[in-house]
Amino acid sequence: LEAPTTPDSELLGDARRIITGEDHQGEGNALYVVYVAVIAAGAYGVPASQQFFRFLDPAWMAQHLTGVRGLAAGVVVAAALLGLAFRAGSFRGPVVPDLPYLDHVASSPLDRAVVLRRWWRLGLLGAVFGGLLIGLIVGAGLAIAAVTSAVVIIPAVVIGSVLGLLVAGAWLQGQVRTWPDGDRGWGVFLRRC
Repeated sequence: LEAPTTPDSELLGDARRIITGEDHQGEGNALYVVYVAVIAAGAYGVPASQQFFRFLDPAWMAQHLTGVRGLAAGVVVAAALLGLAFRAGSFRGPVVPDLPYLDHVASSPLDRAVVLRRWWRLGLLGAVFGGLLIGLIVGAGLAIAAVTSAVVIIPAVVIGSVLGLLVAGAWLQGQVRTWPDGDRGWGVFLRRC
């Protein structure tokens, strides 16, 4: 979905052309990163995950990490990951434009959501895609090591994607709480930008 054209978005386009010389939003680098990540996940991640689960004794894992104990371990790991993302946001958040852009455009009176939209979308999509890949690697490793059936891949991918979305939200909230002005609530994550 494309955002409606507003005076702020027109001014932003002019500023971007002046600072970066771009007439369009080239996302080629992001697509290349996705391409490399998929190849690395298939070539290295899945075999390493499978070997790791075979090393840990699949029968012991199936007995001890299913049911309530497995769910509790998953919740603890997810909570620790969200806390780490929130804490890391105060040092370097998901929205980090180039320094000239930050100095000349992000500090302007233009709407902050319009000005930082591109970097937030890249951070959000990166976190969700990273979670999806991790879920796929773990699920495929579990299935190949015969710890569970191949059906586990679907919930692993869904859980990984949702966890990536939550990490992106916690990461952004960690960054937003350091803003000197403006909205600092969770609505910043939900706002259409």
